Amino acid sequence: TEAAYNTIIDSKTCSLFRLVFRGTGELARASALDLSELERLGTGLGTLFQIRDDLIDIVGAKEGREAGNDIREGKITLMAADFVHGAAAPELREEAARILGLPRTETTPAEVLAVKELFWAHGSVEGSRNRLLELEARIRELEIMSTYPRLAVGIEELLQRLRVGLFQESGQER
Repeated sequence: TEAAYNTIIDSKTCSLFRLVFRGTGELARASALDLSELERLGTGLGTLFQIRDDLIDIVGAKEGREAGNDIREGKITLMAADFVHGAAAPELREEAARILGLPRTETTPAEVLAVKELFWAHGSVEGSRNRLLELEARIRELEIMSTYPRLAVGIEELLQRLRVGLFQESGQER
Protein backbone atom coordinates (compact mmCIF):
# COMPACT_ATOMS: atom_id res chain seq x y z
CA THR A 1 0.00 0.00 0.00
CA GLU A 2 1.01 3.64 -0.25
CA ALA A 3 1.14 3.77 3.56
CA ALA A 4 3.67 0.90 3.60
CA TYR A 5 5.69 2.67 0.89
CA ASN A 6 5.67 5.92 2.89
CA THR A 7 6.78 4.08 6.04
CA ILE A 8 9.68 2.46 4.19
CA ILE A 9 10.96 5.67 2.60
CA ASP A 10 10.41 7.66 5.80
CA SER A 11 12.63 5.24 7.72
CA LYS A 12 15.42 5.24 5.15
CA THR A 13 15.67 8.01 2.54
CA CYS A 14 13.73 10.68 4.42
CA SER A 15 15.50 10.03 7.70
CA LEU A 16 18.86 10.54 6.00
CA PHE A 17 17.74 13.83 4.43
CA ARG A 18 16.23 15.00 7.76
CA LEU A 19 19.47 14.19 9.55
CA VAL A 20 21.52 16.21 7.07
CA PHE A 21 19.25 19.27 7.19
CA ARG A 22 18.64 19.22 10.94
CA GLY A 23 22.32 18.58 11.67
CA THR A 24 23.32 21.51 9.48
CA GLY A 25 20.77 23.68 11.28
CA GLU A 26 22.07 22.62 14.67
CA LEU A 27 25.66 23.39 13.65
CA ALA A 28 24.45 26.84 12.53
CA ARG A 29 22.60 27.27 15.86
CA ALA A 30 19.24 27.64 14.11
CA SER A 31 16.11 28.37 16.13
CA ALA A 32 13.72 25.58 17.11
CA LEU A 33 11.27 26.82 14.46
CA ASP A 34 13.96 26.75 11.78
CA LEU A 35 15.07 23.27 12.87
CA SER A 36 11.49 22.06 12.51
CA GLU A 37 11.27 23.62 9.04
CA LEU A 38 14.61 22.08 8.07
CA GLU A 39 13.27 18.67 9.09
CA ARG A 40 10.17 19.25 6.94
CA LEU A 41 12.46 20.24 4.07
CA GLY A 42 14.50 17.07 4.57
CA THR A 43 11.38 14.92 4.61
CA GLY A 44 10.05 16.56 1.44
CA LEU A 45 13.32 16.24 -0.42
CA GLY A 46 13.82 12.66 0.77
CA THR A 47 10.37 11.69 -0.47
CA LEU A 48 10.91 13.51 -3.75
CA PHE A 49 14.30 11.88 -4.23
CA GLN A 50 12.93 8.37 -3.61
CA ILE A 51 9.97 8.78 -5.97
CA ARG A 52 12.36 10.18 -8.59
CA ASP A 53 14.62 7.16 -8.13
CA ASP A 54 11.62 4.86 -8.61
CA LEU A 55 10.56 6.74 -11.76
CA ILE A 56 14.03 6.64 -13.27
CA ASP A 57 13.86 2.87 -13.02
CA ILE A 58 10.76 2.94 -15.25
CA VAL A 59 11.48 5.80 -17.69
CA GLY A 60 15.19 5.09 -18.17
CA ALA A 61 18.04 3.06 -16.78
CA LYS A 62 19.80 4.08 -13.61
CA GLU A 63 23.52 4.50 -14.00
CA GLY A 64 25.10 1.08 -14.32
CA ARG A 65 21.80 -0.83 -14.05
CA GLU A 66 19.07 -1.93 -16.40
CA ALA A 67 15.71 -0.21 -16.41
CA GLY A 68 13.08 -2.24 -14.59
CA ASN A 69 15.44 -3.43 -11.87
CA ASP A 70 13.00 -2.42 -9.09
CA ILE A 71 10.34 -4.62 -10.72
CA ARG A 72 12.82 -7.48 -11.08
CA GLU A 73 13.70 -7.15 -7.40
CA GLY A 74 10.05 -6.86 -6.32
CA LYS A 75 10.65 -3.53 -4.59
CA ILE A 76 7.74 -1.55 -3.23
CA THR A 77 7.53 1.67 -5.22
CA LEU A 78 4.80 4.30 -5.31
CA MET A 79 3.82 3.05 -8.78
CA ALA A 80 3.60 -0.57 -7.62
CA ALA A 81 1.55 0.41 -4.56
CA ASP A 82 -0.80 2.51 -6.69
CA PHE A 83 -1.23 -0.19 -9.30
CA VAL A 84 -1.51 -3.25 -7.09
CA HIS A 85 -3.90 -1.57 -4.64
CA GLY A 86 -6.58 -0.25 -6.89
CA ALA A 87 -5.50 1.36 -10.14
CA ALA A 88 -6.42 -1.60 -12.35
CA ALA A 89 -8.72 -4.55 -12.85
CA PRO A 90 -8.29 -7.35 -10.27
CA GLU A 91 -6.74 -9.82 -12.74
CA LEU A 92 -4.13 -7.25 -13.81
CA ARG A 93 -3.34 -6.39 -10.18
CA GLU A 94 -2.93 -10.09 -9.40
CA GLU A 95 -0.61 -10.61 -12.37
CA ALA A 96 1.53 -7.62 -11.41
CA ALA A 97 1.65 -8.78 -7.76
CA ARG A 98 2.65 -12.27 -8.93
CA ILE A 99 5.52 -10.90 -11.03
CA LEU A 100 6.65 -8.52 -8.29
CA GLY A 101 6.69 -11.45 -5.87
CA LEU A 102 8.94 -13.64 -8.02
CA PRO A 103 12.56 -14.18 -7.03
CA ARG A 104 14.85 -11.93 -9.06
CA THR A 105 16.39 -14.89 -10.88
CA GLU A 106 12.97 -16.10 -12.02
CA THR A 107 11.65 -12.78 -13.35
CA THR A 108 11.92 -12.68 -17.13
CA PRO A 109 12.58 -9.55 -19.21
CA ALA A 110 9.12 -10.02 -20.76
CA GLU A 111 7.51 -9.97 -17.30
CA VAL A 112 9.42 -6.82 -16.33
CA LEU A 113 8.28 -5.16 -19.56
CA ALA A 114 4.68 -6.28 -18.96
CA VAL A 115 4.63 -4.66 -15.50
CA LYS A 116 6.24 -1.47 -16.83
CA GLU A 117 3.58 -1.28 -19.54
CA LEU A 118 0.82 -1.82 -16.97
CA PHE A 119 2.21 1.00 -14.81
CA TRP A 120 2.20 3.31 -17.85
CA ALA A 121 -1.20 2.25 -19.19
CA HIS A 122 -3.03 2.57 -15.90
CA GLY A 123 -1.65 5.95 -14.85
CA SER A 124 0.70 4.82 -12.11
CA VAL A 125 3.71 6.52 -13.72
CA GLU A 126 1.74 9.72 -14.30
CA GLY A 127 0.46 9.58 -10.72
CA SER A 128 4.03 9.41 -9.42
CA ARG A 129 5.05 12.30 -11.65
CA ASN A 130 2.13 14.33 -10.30
CA ARG A 131 3.18 13.50 -6.76
CA LEU A 132 6.63 14.90 -7.56
CA LEU A 133 5.09 18.16 -8.77
CA GLU A 134 2.97 18.40 -5.60
CA LEU A 135 6.05 17.80 -3.43
CA GLU A 136 8.00 20.47 -5.32
CA ALA A 137 5.19 22.96 -4.68
CA ARG A 138 5.03 22.11 -0.97
CA ILE A 139 8.80 22.44 -0.64
CA ARG A 140 8.72 25.87 -2.28
CA GLU A 141 5.98 26.96 0.16
CA LEU A 142 7.95 26.08 3.31
CA GLU A 143 8.49 29.13 5.51
CA ILE A 144 12.22 28.50 5.64
CA MET A 145 12.45 29.13 1.91
CA SER A 146 11.40 32.76 2.37
CA THR A 147 13.47 33.14 5.53
CA TYR A 148 16.67 32.05 3.80
CA PRO A 149 16.64 33.17 0.13
CA ARG A 150 20.07 31.64 -0.60
CA LEU A 151 18.78 28.28 0.61
CA ALA A 152 15.73 28.71 -1.63
CA VAL A 153 17.96 29.35 -4.67
CA GLY A 154 19.99 26.21 -3.96
CA ILE A 155 16.89 24.08 -3.40
CA GLU A 156 15.30 25.40 -6.61
CA GLU A 157 18.41 24.44 -8.55
CA LEU A 158 18.32 20.98 -6.97
CA LEU A 159 14.63 20.56 -7.84
CA GLN A 160 15.32 21.44 -11.48
CA ARG A 161 18.20 18.98 -11.68
CA LEU A 162 16.15 16.20 -10.11
CA ARG A 163 13.42 16.70 -12.70
CA VAL A 164 15.62 16.18 -15.79
CA GLY A 165 14.45 13.25 -17.90
CA LEU A 166 11.31 12.45 -15.91
CA PHE A 167 8.73 14.26 -18.03
CA GLN A 168 10.04 13.93 -21.57
CA GLU A 169 7.86 11.02 -22.67
CA SER A 170 4.61 12.90 -22.08
CA GLY A 171 5.79 16.31 -23.29
CA GLN A 172 5.67 17.69 -19.76
CA GLU A 173 9.31 18.72 -19.39
CA ARG A 174 9.25 22.07 -17.60
